[in-house]
Amino acid sequence: MLKDEKKTEKMETVSFMYQSIRQIEYINQDLRLETDFPELCKDVGSSRSAPTHVVTSITRGCNAVLVFNKYYQSMNDLNKIAGNLQATISLGNSLKL
Repeated sequence: MLKDEKKTEKMETVSFMYQSIRQIEYINQDLRLETDFPELCKDVGSSRSAPTHVVTSITRGCNAVLVFNKYYQSMNDLNKIAGNLQATISLGNSLKL
């Protein structure tokens, strides 16, 4: 008897990118001219702890990547039976095969 096994594995992947912006807030131009902490702005560039950026807007929302994976697995068995057949046929008393 011969036995043949075949195992197959597959994976399918689908990705979705989702972006949602719920709210954006900007400072108005008048607030740009009035600093909340003028003593910090005097230190710009003087030391490593000095401010380097100013926040002018805030965006609220969501960025998402949705990944769906589906796994497939199958196992196939194929059995082959082989053998020899011997037969004796008697045709009366005179002939044997």
